[in-house]
Amino acid sequence: MMEIQYPLEERIGDPDLFVGRTRELAEFGKWIDSIPRKRAKSRLILARRKSGKTVFMQRLFNQIWSENNLTIPFYFNIQEVKIWFPDFAIKYYKTFASHCISFLERDPTLPPNDIQQRLQELVKADLIKEGASDIRYKGLKDGTLNLVLRNRFQEEIKSFAPKFVEEFRDEVYKLKKDKKALLGKLSQIVGKTAELQLMTEFRSRKRFQLSTYFDGVSESDNPMLNIIYAASRFIIQRSDGKNMEIDVIAESDCGRVILVEAKKMSTPVGQNIVSDFLEKIDVYSLIYPEKIIIKAFFSLNGFTGEALKLCKTNQIAVTQRLKFLL
Repeated sequence: MMEIQYPLEERIGDPDLFVGRTRELAEFGKWIDSIPRKRAKSRLILARRKSGKTVFMQRLFNQIWSENNLTIPFYFNIQEVKIWFPDFAIKYYKTFASHCISFLERDPTLPPNDIQQRLQELVKADLIKEGASDIRYKGLKDGTLNLVLRNRFQEEIKSFAPKFVEEFRDEVYKLKKDKKALLGKLSQIVGKTAELQLMTEFRSRKRFQLSTYFDGVSESDNPMLNIIYAASRFIIQRSDGKNMEIDVIAESDCGRVILVEAKKMSTPVGQNIVSDFLEKIDVYSLIYPEKIIIKAFFSLNGFTGEALKLCKTNQIAVTQRLKFLL
């Protein structure tokens, strides 16, 4: 009978406490045997909490590892904690590499000095980190990475480690790039959400003064307004045919109309963006000369000094927060 080794520590503690599951292990054994022939499909173990799923998977890992056939086992525990995606990717990649190499290298006769030397090589390669003593290394907790350090892999480890780190850095760079793109999309969504919230507030509240929401409102622009129409992403067309978009528009029964620009940027709004808003106002006034325009600008990340000065000169009310959401 095959003697099972336990490179992966099982949550159950004493391996002899694992009993039963003979039928399930046999069924999964057949499934694993079909993997090298590319006949196996993905499987899911679905059961209630505390029903033995984790222990079963850990025993399955150790059984496959001990059989030393064509299938390489890999076990990774995804914990319910907050973690930055690049850190998660590196942790996953290191665990995967340690399990693969430990499976391929099985010579237990490596002298302690050679083990220490190779551990230091992996530290320099940034694959593991030193701990408080010579036997405590971050990355050895799963009980398998120590099996990397065998005679047959001496040259492979030395030559391959730098490439490992390079691949890690490339992956982290890609992840950071993706993160930047996602943050850009998030900013856009937050900006659009702010437009819709402000438009909905104008429409539902109906009677209010603009100073309820914005600062720097001139006395002439601050009468009690009775909103009869409100919309977001209102399209107007310049004389050359170019379309321009006003983020929020709200009309009062007194003939006044509020035009709002809403921005969610990673940096404060600058003078050029305020100038673009003023151009939209000019175009709107040419199309609707009978309207009395009240100008307002919402920027979640604030304004530069030049932008604020330009807003004040052109009587544009400003705010960095939607007060009704606080």
